[in-house]
Amino acid sequence: MSLSTELQSTPGVVELREDVPLKQYSTSSSLCTSGPRLIIGAFGVLTIAVTVALLTQIHFGDYQVVPHGSVSSSAAECSSVGTNVMRDGGGAIDAAIATTLCLAVVTPHRTSLDASGSLLYWEYRQSRTTEPTLIEWGGVGNAANINATGPPRLLVGLAALHAKLGVLSWSKLLQPAIDVARIGFNVSTGLAMAAASREILEYTAGEHRTEPLLAEYLQSGLSVAFGSGNITKNGWREDIPSAPLDLAPSILVDETVCGTRYIMGAESLSALAEGAAAVLVNGPLLVVKSVESARVLVETNGFLALEPDRLLPPAALSTLQLGPPVNASLPLPALNVIQQTGDTLLSHADSRGGGVASRF
Repeated sequence: MSLSTELQSTPGVVELREDVPLKQYSTSSSLCTSGPRLIIGAFGVLTIAVTVALLTQIHFGDYQVVPHGSVSSSAAECSSVGTNVMRDGGGAIDAAIATTLCLAVVTPHRTSLDASGSLLYWEYRQSRTTEPTLIEWGGVGNAANINATGPPRLLVGLAALHAKLGVLSWSKLLQPAIDVARIGFNVSTGLAMAAASREILEYTAGEHRTEPLLAEYLQSGLSVAFGSGNITKNGWREDIPSAPLDLAPSILVDETVCGTRYIMGAESLSALAEGAAAVLVNGPLLVVKSVESARVLVETNGFLALEPDRLLPPAALSTLQLGPPVNASLPLPALNVIQQTGDTLLSHADSRGGGVASRF
């Protein structure tokens, strides 16, 4: 009897030996390949798949993976207008202009084209050692043309900002507000409440409303709800301020938390003081709670009025002056905030203003 030292392989049978992956053998399928080529091909396909998935995530993924920008305003549709402008290549000034023009249509109790305004601008990525620039327009003694023949103040202020710092064309920034005015928007609860307090009966909460005159001529920023003057033939209301501006944009840098910045826009100095203090005391993890926490309103006579639909903590109540509580008139001034920590963005629009923040 003789034995062969070379074992014969049966066609189609895989032998469980360490030399099999490197050994050529015939196969009945034309789709199969030999060992090294199979391994290299599999890794090649895997590499391509991972690369495609990564590129897709970068382009369409969550904003915190690639933070592009955030806008926080008192109207959801206007916040979206701002982020769409940045998505199209516009800068922060472009987004602010487009958002403000939209607010002139959607929130006429807070903004109009005869607007006084205040803007804080800081290019922190390019000049972190340079202080922010504060830009203001309007205010007492700077009313628009008495016959309303000239352009309204807010429009002039925004146009000047655009000429100096804008990226996109002026017409591209105007168009979203024109579209909102023509297509229409839903009247917010805050707008209806403010209208009722001024005995303006044409606004009903939840009602769909269009502004065809403003679609032809736009405006924003008021000293009192709906402005203090008459409606012009172009559909915007004159505003004649009788008190200094009480607008409060701010940028807070928290040195105790690495890279944390707060960009805040408040409708009054008291709202900024209370909201900013709460944010800094409670820390970056409780920004939303801090903005939405109860506040007090400083009346013109110096008394403090409580927010009737939100309760102050007992410790805070004990610090207020004694006497019967006075309820503030709603809605209180809103505070909108964007927080950036490293590459993480968090934006929140105060529910007092009825807005929703937008980011991409």
